Amino acid sequence: MTDSAPRVLFVCTANLVRSPIAAALLEMRLQEIAPEVVVESRGVRETDATLDEGALRILDAHGIDLRRRHSHAIDSEIVGAATLVLGMEREHVREAVLLDSSVWPRTFTLKEIVRRGEEEGPHQRGESISEWIARAHTGRSQRDLLGADRADDVADPFGGPPGDYEEAAEEINDLVARLVSLLWPEGQR
Repeated sequence: MTDSAPRVLFVCTANLVRSPIAAALLEMRLQEIAPEVVVESRGVRETDATLDEGALRILDAHGIDLRRRHSHAIDSEIVGAATLVLGMEREHVREAVLLDSSVWPRTFTLKEIVRRGEEEGPHQRGESISEWIARAHTGRSQRDLLGADRADDVADPFGGPPGDYEEAAEEINDLVARLVSLLWPEGQR
């Protein structure tokens, strides 16, 4: 794992809606400012299916075509190789940490990393991305992952009406934009 080629892994339940949307939106935002970043997505369940139609419709609106993409499940290798693992729910963080306990300090929900990052401040010049992630991790406890609190979860729109997909995509897009401004601040581009 090097900061010259950071790897961001998004994780959701089946890798059919939320994590592919988040990965595609982050990759799109980083094309000009950090094209070396490797962005991937996986699910905690093995499905090997094409993306959900609701997700494809959302991505189409952003000019992104992932119709040929199939879902993939996480494994210890891909989790361990990631610089930053971002679950859509606390359950996804728990699953990643169960596969490789060493990733705990760099595994968050998307909402949590944005909240903690905004509290800690953006990535500083001279600070590695890994150092910024460690700063965001300060004060966390694995006990925070227990229970069913949904405050740090992005709701799963799978199987719901189109409005649910749009709401989830808007939330993900906002969180990804905020993450980009934290990790790749304008003055450092």
